[in-house]
Amino acid sequence: MTNPRHLTLITGASRGLGRALAEQRLARGDRLLTISRRAPELHVPADAELLNWQADLADPEPLAARLSAWLGELDAAQFASVTLIHNAGVIPTPAPLADGDSAELSNALRVGLEAPLLLSAAFLRTTAAWAVPRKLLLISSGLGRRAMAGSAAYCAVKAGMDHLARAVALEEAARPNGARVVSLAPGVIDTDMQAQLRSADPQRFPERTKFAGLHEQGQLDSPAQAAAKVLKLLDSDRFGSVPVADVRDPAVALINGLGLKAHPEGGHYAEVFRSAQQVQPDDDRPARAALTTIDFVLAAGQFSAWHRVRSDEVWHLLEGEGLKLWLAPPDLSRFDAVTLQPGAQRRHVVPAGWWQAAEPLLQLAYVGATVGPGFDFADFAFGREDAALCAALPADLKRLL
Repeated sequence: MTNPRHLTLITGASRGLGRALAEQRLARGDRLLTISRRAPELHVPADAELLNWQADLADPEPLAARLSAWLGELDAAQFASVTLIHNAGVIPTPAPLADGDSAELSNALRVGLEAPLLLSAAFLRTTAAWAVPRKLLLISSGLGRRAMAGSAAYCAVKAGMDHLARAVALEEAARPNGARVVSLAPGVIDTDMQAQLRSADPQRFPERTKFAGLHEQGQLDSPAQAAAKVLKLLDSDRFGSVPVADVRDPAVALINGLGLKAHPEGGHYAEVFRSAQQVQPDDDRPARAALTTIDFVLAAGQFSAWHRVRSDEVWHLLEGEGLKLWLAPPDLSRFDAVTLQPGAQRRHVVPAGWWQAAEPLLQLAYVGATVGPGFDFADFAFGREDAALCAALPADLKRLL
């Protein structure tokens, strides 16, 4: 029996980022479905398979029904994973909203938001029983998080896409084998859309010079470069840890650069030192490494859930705006907060057996966590599994369980 292939579906694959994503997925040997108005001309390796639907995403309702029917006829056991990537998007002629063309505005909303919503619903519903990893990736933009005059419709579409991802991620987290969902800004890319912004009327689009400058200064990724960054995140175990992300986020750069993996308590980590010297704890535990240290990153929206360790632990703030560390002694007699910040307190010792939780102050907290005697998961306990802690926690701190 041949090894199962990955099944990938991509909208807007005829050019730019979508085409580059399709090329790189075919190179991996995927079974690929592309949905676009024009069929992309792609090289298909012998171990890959390509199917293209030529369709107008401005009319998404019949397309969503077709997608449900097609997925429903497939044998899920043939695939190692299934992923839907919404890349299709339209930017109306840059101009103030009051001067916009109604047909262009309507088309942008249908292609950029209504189509992703309906196709995502069909994808999630039809693959719900598939016993393989399921991923939903929405290609968003920094303009969904930063308003720009002259492009109100595009900003609204991408902001809606981001919030769609947040809501669907919550829904899927509550389902068995729920899909991992991310709305991702892929950075600035040298595409036809960028060319459209550079050539816009500066009287109607005041930020034209900014986009022209990005091009002149060589600050645009090629579609292939951008696709490689997007797929690196998509293929990592970090995908879905936060529902709204940006390949340019410092947290994403750190997680990728340091090779961190998801931590059971939240965030991402990698062990960077484990002492070869063994010590004997003065309790009932067997010998432990004398010392261990990890790199640990919390991005905006993440937290380190309530837990305790049977050894002393030192938190060291290395980078970022700061970290709020919540603490409680074993007898749960009080709940304290310690803030680690640049230019102020950068480290704190959590005594052995104390309950602790943490969250970034703003966008990023990159810390080192040193444990002695060295860390072992046998010495670790989650707060959500401790009835006494759950009962004693103030209401505003239960969110960190």
